[in-house]
This record gives sequence, C-alpha cells and structure tokens, in this order.
Amino acid sequence: MYCDPRGGHNRKRINESFFKKWSSDMAYVLGLVYSDGAIEDVRKSSRTCYFTISSNDKSLLIQVRKALSSNHTIYSRKPRVVKFTSGKSYLCRESFILRVGNKKMFDDLIGLGLTPRKSLKLVFPQVPPRYFSFFLRGYFDGDGCVMICIPKGQFAHRVLVAFTSGCKDFLETLSKNLHSYVNIG
Repeated sequence: MYCDPRGGHNRKRINESFFKKWSSDMAYVLGLVYSDGAIEDVRKSSRTCYFTISSNDKSLLIQVRKALSSNHTIYSRKPRVVKFTSGKSYLCRESFILRVGNKKMFDDLIGLGLTPRKSLKLVFPQVPPRYFSFFLRGYFDGDGCVMICIPKGQFAHRVLVAFTSGCKDFLETLSKNLHSYVNIG
C-alpha cells in the first residue's frame, strides 16, 4: 500500500503493485482501462502521471476502486450536450470518473501496452490465456454490447456481441484471440 506523505494526488491510498502481477482483478481492470480509460503524463505541469476510468455506472467504479485498494474520489460529470463539427448535437448522460495519480502505476500501464491518446493506436496486450476472459469482460463492460436480432420474416433470434474501438488492428487481434479461445470457426 502506498500513500505519499508529501500530499497532492499521491496522498491517496492505493495498491501501487496492482498492475505488476496478473490476476483476475488486474486483467479485468486493465480491460476496462483499455476501453474506457486513459493515461496522461503531466510531469511538466505537475509532479505525477494519471490514469482515469470513465463510466456511466458508478457502482462499477466503486468496485474498481475497491480492487485497487484505493480511497480516490469518484467524480461526477453532469449531463451535457456535446456539439460536433457536423452541426449535430448529442446529449450525454451523467458519467463518473475515477482518476488516479501515480507514476509507478502509469509506468506499469505503459509496460502493458497503453499509451497516452490511445484511441487510434491501441495495441492488444500480451494477456496470459488464463486471464483472457477477465480482460475481455473488462473491455466488454467499457466498449461492448449485446444485440438480439430477429431477421425479418423469421422466428429465430440471433445474438450478436460487438466490441468497439477506433483501432482496427486492436479489434482484429481481439477477434483472433476470441475465436481461438472459444473455438469459433
């Protein structure tokens, strides 16, 4: 357990070694960071680096905070309207953010393949087979969905599972791993 006596964001309690050793909790949280997280190096203006996880589900972030043995604050972001350059507007509902300032954990996440501004350059991490399902569940909880389709004129339902990412290579590697683990043709 680490708590920097100098204060700042590092005054918060956290298990600094969380991302050093694979476990089911670590793999799940890593999947969540890969989907709905970010890492940020602000050593030029601050003395630390951050990782954040955003979610519309506050209880999910409470569970993550518990897994991290952390007492960091979960911040609320009020509903807002986002306007795109196309002129369209999108209403965003309330969301929640867990922001952790810790250089060692930031470095561990870099070592696991994350980069700042990861959206378009995400590289699939080397997840041990034993922990793939936990990583996948974390990624799914952030950027996955299930759809039930009923083809027109048919009674049979079809269940589709979809994952989203701005990086095609990441999704292709995810698909290959998923197919090999569940023996889908």
